[in-house]
Amino acid sequence: MNTSDHAQEVLKAVEGVRDGVLTANRAAVDRTGTIPAENFEALAALGLYGVGMDAEDGGDPDVDYPTLLGVIERLASGCLATTLVWLQHLAMTRVAVGHQGPGAVASWRADVASGRFRGGIAFAGQLPGPPMLRVERDGDEYVVTGTSPWVSGWTLVDGLVVAARDADDNVVRLLTAAEPSASLSAADTDLWVLQATKTVELRFDGHRIPAADMLDATPLGEILAGDAGSLRINGSLALGLADRCGRMLGVAGDDDELDAVRRRLDESGPEDLAAARAAASNFAAARAGAAVAANGGRALQQSDPAGLALREAAFVLVFGQRRTIREPMVDGWLSWSRTTAAAD
Repeated sequence: MNTSDHAQEVLKAVEGVRDGVLTANRAAVDRTGTIPAENFEALAALGLYGVGMDAEDGGDPDVDYPTLLGVIERLASGCLATTLVWLQHLAMTRVAVGHQGPGAVASWRADVASGRFRGGIAFAGQLPGPPMLRVERDGDEYVVTGTSPWVSGWTLVDGLVVAARDADDNVVRLLTAAEPSASLSAADTDLWVLQATKTVELRFDGHRIPAADMLDATPLGEILAGDAGSLRINGSLALGLADRCGRMLGVAGDDDELDAVRRRLDESGPEDLAAARAAASNFAAARAGAAVAANGGRALQQSDPAGLALREAAFVLVFGQRRTIREPMVDGWLSWSRTTAAAD
């Protein structure tokens, strides 16, 4: 099977999960604040936990980057909460697949690829500015101190990749169990949307991690230089939400506006990608607003899909945001409001 045929097969299978279990459970996920196990089991059954991993580990190395973006977009159009938690696992696999894992168990990579071992990330140490997570070596252990304010999947994942900064401004990434302890505690963020993602603030109080579970150490400058890739990946969350809203509004099949937003993301270089991300998030929010207006008063009911989409649009406006995204995003809304005022 060639790459194109494989991509189409993967995307068709993902659409089946989107139109099936993810869509069926979406309202309950929002209402209960809980993602049912069958959502994650459906992703695992498609092999999505092993995307990009070696075939010998049970992964699927033939899912290329454009196909991965299409997978994220389709899953997000089904259930944004499920997609966000799964994305944390993919972020873990990109850093951790070369490591033997807890206790150097040889089957660990296969467990990761199958979804038997699910991962999350605490990446506060690789953000620009003063580090929120610090790490220092102490004999055969690393000691992590500080906070990571946005960790999704707590209680839903088995392990975390923790990115903390050392005294030389290297980002040290380590694997630790996602379990509360005397040195690792979680505070609920009390979100008013996507509460089901179990997003918490993690507090590390001299948390000790064996040196054998250190994954890598990279200068902060190199990490920041490669940050553009995550901007594009997160843009697919906005595209998926915009697609869902478009279908609510009766846009089926050819969606020229969505295609144009996606094309801008795909064709933007490092200098333009932040503005393209801002435009994608603004587009999703505008579509969600249109869906609410179309549904009228019932959109204010907790169970209304347009109301949920509008709340999720607020999430995509701020998730993974950088200053370089925030400024064109705000400018876009201000420009729209001024144009509207002038027209009136």
